[in-house]
Amino acid sequence: MCNAADQGQGWRDRPADEGGVGRGARGAPHRGMIAMPYDRGDWRSRGACLTADPDLFFPLSSVGPSVAQITRAKRVCGRCPVRSECLEFALATCQVHGIWGGTSEDERRRLRARGGAQQAPAVLAGRR
Repeated sequence: MCNAADQGQGWRDRPADEGGVGRGARGAPHRGMIAMPYDRGDWRSRGACLTADPDLFFPLSSVGPSVAQITRAKRVCGRCPVRSECLEFALATCQVHGIWGGTSEDERRRLRARGGAQQAPAVLAGRR
């Protein structure tokens, strides 16, 4: 289960090679980007989102114009060969913002409440 420290904040203090932002020369966190090293064998390098605009996957809200944005992001996820790995990563690292593995913030919150990763296969198959 995700604790308060992991609720979308924990990556800031993780080393860059663990999906964090890393630290600058004086120990200050780098701002604005999550360091994700490129590795051809990594599931992230095979994502359908790799060539999409990253902003598409981080809508400002879940209502109004953002609903169409969420739908477009989920459409990209729908054709992704690593959708399940992405969702597993999001659940394991407590990603609370954005679209991950074809799920919204609210959908992942419900997944966590019902047992997290064990529910992921049903979500991916469209059986919520």
